[in-house]
Amino acid sequence: MSRSALFSLVAAILGVLAFAVTPVRALTVVGNGDTVDGWNIIMPAGMTMLWEDNKPSLTLQTTSAFNTTAGQQIMFVQALYSASSTITFDTQAITNSSFTRFTGMTQSVNTMLSGTRSTPALIGSAFTLNNPGKTIFTSQVTTGTRNTLSGMLMNTQTSRLGYGGGGNFIINANPATGGGLKKIFAFREDPIPVAPVPPAFWMGLSTLMGLGAVAGLRKMLGRRVA
Repeated sequence: MSRSALFSLVAAILGVLAFAVTPVRALTVVGNGDTVDGWNIIMPAGMTMLWEDNKPSLTLQTTSAFNTTAGQQIMFVQALYSASSTITFDTQAITNSSFTRFTGMTQSVNTMLSGTRSTPALIGSAFTLNNPGKTIFTSQVTTGTRNTLSGMLMNTQTSRLGYGGGGNFIINANPATGGGLKKIFAFREDPIPVAPVPPAFWMGLSTLMGLGAVAGLRKMLGRRVA
């Protein structure tokens, strides 16, 4: 075998080996009502969800838009006793399409039926906000079942959580494993809109502006008379 042929053969073998050890990131579209990793998933209208089916536990990517200031939630209904013990949101793209500004967003885990095990809760901290150009939100406070994001998300802006090494969001689902009642819970997101200015403020402002205008007119007239 010639030297060039030998080099070609070695390169081909190394290429096959590299392909064999490199994990394939497989993404499957999740339809509303689909059962994935033992969980029946019911999502809000307009949400796009992808399942990373090469992961050992249920791992999802979501894209959603908030057309109003009303909250949205994803329902997780345990279908199998072998259901994934954790549910991970690898990335979330959240778009504000409400024609108003959001000053933050709450992400919470709400249990409808706890089943035979303890209620679901967050594991550790949520997404890291290390890239303000993508995340938009600048700070957060995480408790056992709630994460509160803060930062101004303007109308038409999209917050991309988990992108570019921004961590992930993990829920300890605590599914029933040995018979008995299964688990039902929701992952809910509620925008925090800019607080409206009370009507009394505008009335008071218009009054002050009116008084200022009257005083200015008197001053101008006084100068003319003089």
